[in-house]
Amino acid sequence: MPTGHVFPLALPGPACAAALIAAGLMMTAAGCRSPAESELRRLQRHLLPRPGANLIVVSFDALRADALGAYGSRRGLSPHLDDFARHSIVFDNAYSVAPVTPTSFAAAFTGLLPTRVFLRWRLRYEDTMARRFADAGYRTAAFVNNIQLTPARSFGTGFEHYAQFDRRPDEEVLERSLRWLDGNRRERFFVWVHFLSPHAPYDYRETAAHVYDDGYDGQFRHTTGPSFDTDDRRELARIRTLYDGEVFAADELFGRLVDELEAAGLLENSIVLATSDHGEEFQEHGGFQHGRLTEEHVRVPLILHHPGARSPLRSAVLVSNVDLLPTLSSLAGIELDVALDGRDLTRIRTPPEWIVGVAMTGASERWLSLRKESFKLILTCLPERRLALYDLAADPGETRDLHRERPDLAAEFHRQLGTVLGGPPCAVMNAAVSGEDATAGLSRENVEALAALGYLED
Repeated sequence: MPTGHVFPLALPGPACAAALIAAGLMMTAAGCRSPAESELRRLQRHLLPRPGANLIVVSFDALRADALGAYGSRRGLSPHLDDFARHSIVFDNAYSVAPVTPTSFAAAFTGLLPTRVFLRWRLRYEDTMARRFADAGYRTAAFVNNIQLTPARSFGTGFEHYAQFDRRPDEEVLERSLRWLDGNRRERFFVWVHFLSPHAPYDYRETAAHVYDDGYDGQFRHTTGPSFDTDDRRELARIRTLYDGEVFAADELFGRLVDELEAAGLLENSIVLATSDHGEEFQEHGGFQHGRLTEEHVRVPLILHHPGARSPLRSAVLVSNVDLLPTLSSLAGIELDVALDGRDLTRIRTPPEWIVGVAMTGASERWLSLRKESFKLILTCLPERRLALYDLAADPGETRDLHRERPDLAAEFHRQLGTVLGGPPCAVMNAAVSGEDATAGLSRENVEALAALGYLED
């Protein structure tokens, strides 16, 4: 089972270790590599360029990494994704930059932090992943059913065909994407398929009847509704099993998609990525759903089928979804000519040292985070400024705040956040969303759909 540690506890060979000790250095002698460097090189041997390969990104809304068997779950909810993982590259330490849909995908499809590109509630950047693939001669299409991804927010930038369905079932997203793939199978293409499951409301799924407690007859018998809360242990268990049923249903859709790709012969020259925009909380830190920067909110599955990979692989390299644009572009042989926040995992010489988290779209609560090695700083900007520092190796549940015990480390992390963001961290984040509210420029239908999903307060 994945441990969540950033790197395996591999040691250098005896000769190398002796040289390092004699020199009084740690992993810096010529010819010696740290465990992190060795892990990166091992990954890069599998990430070989495949110029002209198709790209298919399949994402699920609010899918926790640990809900999948591939990431340690024993609930049996994801047989298709687990089978896909057994033949793919699995990233054990993958994170979303943001714990909500629009800022997460803004980062993933631009390679830039959302504070730079998701400004005043819109994606304001033209050189998206879709645009880059289109410029390289690819057909581009997207099929999504989360209202947050409305074209009014510019998420269709670069897509030749962008189908965003309001309150339509995931099955329709699947069928429409399969029809498009069938009609374009002889073309080079980049396709994004986003399923709303397992996002709330968590509804009872007949196909997942085996995961529920049939004796339950309380308020969450059939659905949680878009927003919910409880202090009752049995109700909490029911909420989690309803979520599990959503995961099982989403996994079935993924299985059908992969079966169709295989039957059409498309897997032979297609890079297929399965991931999520963010995780989901079940009162690990006193709340439900998503929006904060603790681990259950931002740790995501990241499973990559690469037809040029030598063999399946589990990688402990620390990655963020802001790394996706440069890495996937490089795998497909598309050269980038701009500096990005994201790192091209196929080419970097040193392992990623830090990842940033940005929770900036809340009206009354906003956070930033920086993780380096096993330490993670969470900076609360709203409602009031405070710091919290956690050692994830010793405290994976983020229950013990160390910032008063390690003030120098907390201060160093805070300075690093300012360097990465390009200014005082909270000021940079708040400036990115100031000037318009969440509904400015949206249609009444868009606003009603957002409210139905629990995104807007009265």
